Amino acid sequence: AVMPLGQIATQRISDGFPNRGLVRTVTQNSQNSSVMAVGLWYYMYSCIVSGQVVEMKNFNSKVDLRKKWMGLLAKAPEGRVALLFDAEMSRPTFTWLRAPEIGSTMVRARAGTTGAPFNLGEITITRCALTLETGEVGHAYIQGRRKADAETAALIDALMQTEAADRLYDTILEPLEAEMAAAKAARASKAAATKVDFFTMARGED
Repeated sequence: AVMPLGQIATQRISDGFPNRGLVRTVTQNSQNSSVMAVGLWYYMYSCIVSGQVVEMKNFNSKVDLRKKWMGLLAKAPEGRVALLFDAEMSRPTFTWLRAPEIGSTMVRARAGTTGAPFNLGEITITRCALTLETGEVGHAYIQGRRKADAETAALIDALMQTEAADRLYDTILEPLEAEMAAAKAARASKAAATKVDFFTMARGED
């Protein structure tokens, strides 16, 4: 138990979803009762050296974690999420709030990543929203014309708000994260193989 702030009554180290985040980081979790009404939590990540917390971050945990899993689902290769999901469980009954529909959105970029933003161009996206019988609402925005992937992503988004969250994390989100990291490393390795180092040779008379 650690008590760095006077208004915090108790704390404990835990490794249970969602405290651990999407990279299984063990977090030091504490709750400030004075801000419970707005759903604000205080997390001290496991940057602990010799028993001392060396970094502290304040954020809305539910929003932050949902961004992470929705980002993973949106970036997954076509059909991959559905394959993992159907292998793990049967699809629950749900009601459409917005059936999958295809549209477009403007992508913005920055010159040199630091300049003023500009409109780069439009991309096609598929979006949908649904609600489970138990009331949880799931949303999905997927690049491309991928209605089946959007439906699966929305189902997982809704189920991640239920007691099935741990199970889905272990069998779907964690494998997806590992696969994407491996793919990114493979691309970086392939690019590194084409790297050219330029150098200047000294003239003999010098």
